[in-house]
Amino acid sequence: MTFRYRYTVPMYLFLFLLQCTVFPQFDLFSCTPNLILCMTVLIALRSESFMGLSLGIVMGLLQDLFFGQMIGIAALCYFGLALAIMATKHLTYKYSAASVVIFGVISTLVYSFGYWGISAIMGSGYHLWYMIKSLPQLLVYNAFVLVCMHVLLRRQERKYPEDRFM
Repeated sequence: MTFRYRYTVPMYLFLFLLQCTVFPQFDLFSCTPNLILCMTVLIALRSESFMGLSLGIVMGLLQDLFFGQMIGIAALCYFGLALAIMATKHLTYKYSAASVVIFGVISTLVYSFGYWGISAIMGSGYHLWYMIKSLPQLLVYNAFVLVCMHVLLRRQERKYPEDRFM
């Protein structure tokens, strides 16, 4: 699937607004999904360009600017995750929901521990036990959101007769 900036940037901004305004009202077990992380994982997994990498950095900076204690931690985490996904996506079938869930769970774990580690190095009071306490709910919630986003993006694809995966 080819992603274009003119469609993807408004989609990222819409997801950022949803994550900031609507989803905190519907939290489950005091946990809300990270929609920016989910979209970065999907785009880095399914796109052949560096769009997930660049938009992940920009949205991470925006997220840190509005909600972070220090600017740049989320952007660095999104950069590392998108780079790792782009390096390893050839090992799986990227249109499978199972591979999307596996990449999503691993990315959520790496993002959470990476954000905590960088924050701890910088002297933040963000405790490890607080992060670990909400991690199981976040893993399930992000996996569910990733599958929903994967299904919605899968419906938007055009299938061509020369594609062998139909």
